[in-house]
Amino acid sequence: MRKIYYFAFFVLIIMFFVELNVKEAMAFNYAGYRWGGNWPQVTVDYSSVAVNAWRNVIAGAMSDWNNAGARFTFLSGSSNNKISVVWQNNNTLAMTTIHRQWWGGGNVSKVIVAINSYHPFYPADRSGYDLATVMRHEFGHWLVLNHTNPPSLMQPTLSRQEVHYVGLDDQNGIRYIYGVR
Repeated sequence: MRKIYYFAFFVLIIMFFVELNVKEAMAFNYAGYRWGGNWPQVTVDYSSVAVNAWRNVIAGAMSDWNNAGARFTFLSGSSNNKISVVWQNNNTLAMTTIHRQWWGGGNVSKVIVAINSYHPFYPADRSGYDLATVMRHEFGHWLVLNHTNPPSLMQPTLSRQEVHYVGLDDQNGIRYIYGVR
């Protein structure tokens, strides 16, 4: 009988330590690298975007991420981090290219986004793709979040008139990566 009690006690101790070592599941997908510094402030240059309504949408998407409670800030101004408009006959709505420095941990050093004007975007075309959702998604990549499963802002595909906002999983992701304000 004593052996049973010892065995039960041993099992409880093991379960206790296993429970301590189990990490909370993450619904975001982190790329494994980041912008350097304790509170990165990244300047975004979207001066080449000619349509004022699109500029306002870009600024709004930056603000959405700035309000997510992480120690990361997007700023507007002249920079090597560019957003441009291109025309390509393909299915890509926008493309983010991340450049990393290969010294000091491989931190992000520059990001370029190309918005594909081949596709119709809202606000100009109400039946088109929501540019605000596209830009929030691309800025998620700037913050080094990878694609996640739908429905979410960071899902890899988007339908016309589909809208996504910075959600709790996205906020938790950048707070995990950059810390909480």
